[in-house]
Amino acid sequence: MKMSANGLKLLEQWEGFKTKVYKDSAGLPTIGVGHLLTKSELTSGKIVIKGVTVKYANGLTNQQVTDLLAQDVSPAAAAVTKGVKVPLTQNQFDALVSFSFNVGIPAFNGSTLLKVLSQK
Repeated sequence: MKMSANGLKLLEQWEGFKTKVYKDSAGLPTIGVGHLLTKSELTSGKIVIKGVTVKYANGLTNQQVTDLLAQDVSPAAAAVTKGVKVPLTQNQFDALVSFSFNVGIPAFNGSTLLKVLSQK
């Protein structure tokens, strides 16, 4: 499964949609919808979005932020698909992808939530 357009929009609302670099709640440099900038991205001033290297110093376009979010949630969606062995509705899948995106894939894989889901 893939995260739905509705799921992505909800994630944008919860996380915020920023075209310029900002500090997240932990004070870490972030852009877009919760994209934590890596050391490499901070050093180079560039992010790879859909295979294209983009300078972000002057901000990203709305489309680049949307594309970056889709790129960023893809590994979380793959982790949910791999880890959850019970049928899910689209809304359930979207919620689990959002959870995995926020806590990180290792934390999702070791979570009580995943263990409880696996017992059904």
